[in-house]
Parts: sequence; C-alpha cells; structure tokens
Amino acid sequence: MGAGRPAQAPAIVYRNGALGDFLLTLPLLRELLRRGDPVILLSRPAYRPLLPPELATAITFRDADSAAGTALFAESATLPETWRGGRFLAFLAADPTLAANLARHGITPTWIPPRPTGPEPAAASFLRAAGLPVPADLLRTPQLASWGKPAAAGRNREAAALWLHPGSGSPRKNAAPAWFAEVARRWRLRTAGAPVVVSFGEADAAVRGPVLAALAAAGVAAEVVEGLALAELAAALRRRARRFVGNDSGVSHLAAALGIPVLARFVATEPRVWRPLGRCHCL
Repeated sequence: MGAGRPAQAPAIVYRNGALGDFLLTLPLLRELLRRGDPVILLSRPAYRPLLPPELATAITFRDADSAAGTALFAESATLPETWRGGRFLAFLAADPTLAANLARHGITPTWIPPRPTGPEPAAASFLRAAGLPVPADLLRTPQLASWGKPAAAGRNREAAALWLHPGSGSPRKNAAPAWFAEVARRWRLRTAGAPVVVSFGEADAAVRGPVLAALAAAGVAAEVVEGLALAELAAALRRRARRFVGNDSGVSHLAAALGIPVLARFVATEPRVWRPLGRCHCL
C-alpha cells in the first residue's frame, strides 16, 4: 500500500449463533475475501479454531461475547476507528441502538435474517441478503476440506468407522434411538463388523441412555466419545469417520464441512433450507 493511501474500509461480520449456523456462514466470508474486502469477524471464540487455514490467516477474529463485543449494543458506544466507513453485516433482526452506534461512525448496516424460512438453502439466503453471488457448487462444497489435513497425502487407515451423533440442540429434532441402532446394525452387516462410534455433547444427556440401550439391543458394540472441545471433535471425525449419521445438528454440519459423507435425518426442520454443505444425503 502506498504512503498516504487510505486503508480500505472493512466488512465487519457479526455472527453469533449455533455451530451449524456458523458453518453455513463460511461461504459468505469466502466471497467477501474473494472480493478483496478486509474482513473482521465477530463470533464465538469456540468457533475460531474451526476456521480453515485460508480463512484463519485472512480474517481478523473478535470475540462477540467479550466486553467489547457486547458494548456494541450499549447507548452511544464508541467503535474502533478502523471500522469507519465499513459495511456491517449482522445476523440479527434490526437493532435500533446498534444501528445508531454504527451510523455515528459512518458504517452501513445490513441486517441478515438469521433464520430464513426458504425456499432456498440458508447459506444461499445469507449470500443474497448481503448482496453477494451464490456459487454454483455451494451445496456440494465442504467448507472445511482443508482443515487439519495431514501434511502427507494418503488414505487414513483409522477412518473406517460409522460415526453416530444422535443428539442435537433440541429434542424435537432428534430421530428415535431405534433408528440409529438399525442404521448401525446394517452397517456392521454390510462392512463385516467395521467399528461404530457414537458421540454425545453437553445437551445430549437425555438421549445417551436410550441410544446406548437401543444399540445394545441391536447387538451393536459402539465406542462412546464425549466431552470433546469442538476442535478436538473435528479432529476425531476427520481421523475416524468413514460415514456419519446424525440429526439436523451442528455436528452433522461439521462432519459434512470436513468432507465426510453424511446421512442427516430431518425430523422437525426443513432440509431444503438447513441441509449441511458437502456430501450430504438428507432424509
């Protein structure tokens, strides 16, 4: 950049929300970077380790839940001078206080509905709301394909398991434990006993016992994985999973984003809108 040349105004993306919502936002971040925009991302710190190298090195990450992040919504907040004149893409309903704070700093807000109802996929809806083009291969592109890849190419011999994640952020989104057990039983028959891994998150206490009982009743021995941080879970999925089966959940989105073939069971939500990006078959 030449001496005295003003810095380009940034695109500031405010994206709190669940894991799946965050992953469906990655195409928007990629498109902003493709345009050459400096990008500042305000989001949950737990998501930062999931950014693939090409995004992690190009994006300035800020904690949306920090004191500075929450201060954006305080009356007469003072915003960083480096934001002046930029675009603010907020996955929020229009907030008058935030809008006033932005306007005082010459920042133009774009309010992106965080829960689109369709008919197009959510990731496409986010791009259109921001005035950005929708890539032709959007639905088929695993957004974390480059995340955590080993330096040496080659088939990972550990990646032989069927990985089940029978929970989600809401009980109404969960398929019956017997359905997961039957999928696992058929997998074992078809693969001559290839391993089964079942994972549970913090919100899955209610499904843990019924799912393990259903697997035992179906004669399926499964390795249980729980208590992992998101980056640890992503690494374990990449290392172990040949196939993934889950509900409409953040972990299903994570598996598909990593390039793992996913079977996602949609019980209460619309798969046309909320399908994971990547190699995903939705029921």
